[in-house]
Parts: sequence; structure tokens; C-alpha cells
Amino acid sequence: MKYSNHLIILSTIILGFWLDDSLNPLTIKLFLELNFGFLIFAYWVFAMPEKLHSAAALSYGLVADLLFSNAIGFNMLFFVATSYIIHLYVFRFVIPVIKEYELLSAYLATVSTSWPLPHKITSSL
Repeated sequence: MKYSNHLIILSTIILGFWLDDSLNPLTIKLFLELNFGFLIFAYWVFAMPEKLHSAAALSYGLVADLLFSNAIGFNMLFFVATSYIIHLYVFRFVIPVIKEYELLSAYLATVSTSWPLPHKITSSL
């Protein structure tokens, strides 16, 4: 992957962390803590699993730790662990095609409306 692509990914992650730092003083009053930096990182790993490996996650975490004065290694460890878990399961998630949903819903709609309505059962005793 090109160096410019890594810079784009890193800049979006840093933008997410900056947004977290900007909005958290406002949202902490509502007992909400935002984590856009991590969500953006997770998106990039899901979007390009073959191109983003653990070394990239390690370097992105290091830059985030240095820029936002966290303990060195906190985001590094978090990003590497998350990247590993995502890489384990990224190809196991199957997004069904919308056409299959349309066919299934059309079939279920036809079957459910074509069934006879339940009648009151009377006993002949």
C-alpha cells in the first residue's frame, strides 16, 4: 500500500480522536463518552483487511498515543488486538444480497396470505 494511503487513513483516525477530545467535554455531562477514533480505525480494517496488517495498527496506535498524550502503548495494544480480532472474522461475515431478501419476503408474504384462516372448532359431542 502506498505511503499516501497510510497518511489518509492516519489523518482520518487522528480526526476521529480530535473529534473525541472536542466533543467529550460536552457529552460527559450526559454520561456519554465518544470513541470515533477507534470506530474509524475499525472501519478501515474492515474495508481493507488484506492491506492493513498489525504493523500498521501498531504505528497508527503509536501516533495516536503520541499526539493525544495517552500512555505510550495504550492505543498501540488496543489497535493491534482489535486488528487481530477483525482479521480473524472479517471473511466469515456474509452480507446477503438484497435480491435474496426480496424473494424470501415475497415467498413468505404469499405463503402467509394463502393459508386458510383458522375456524372455530366445534365439538359434535
